[in-house]
Amino acid sequence: MAEQKKSSSAVIVILIVIIVIAIVLAVARAKKAAGPAVPPMMPGTEMPEMPVPPEGMPAPPMPPAPPVQ
Repeated sequence: MAEQKKSSSAVIVILIVIIVIAIVLAVARAKKAAGPAVPPMMPGTEMPEMPVPPEGMPAPPMPPAPPVQ
């Protein structure tokens, strides 16, 4: 019984981690897509939108950067 519980909880944890990573990537992609679409009024207005870089990838110095996959 204990063995089965351990494996099922491990599967649940792995699924939660995968879901969280998918959400983080989707948010990062949405922010990248929304950045260049808005015409910048002043240089540096698009930077405060993303103060913290997404987990696992460095923040691009310029908004029109190729999407990281």
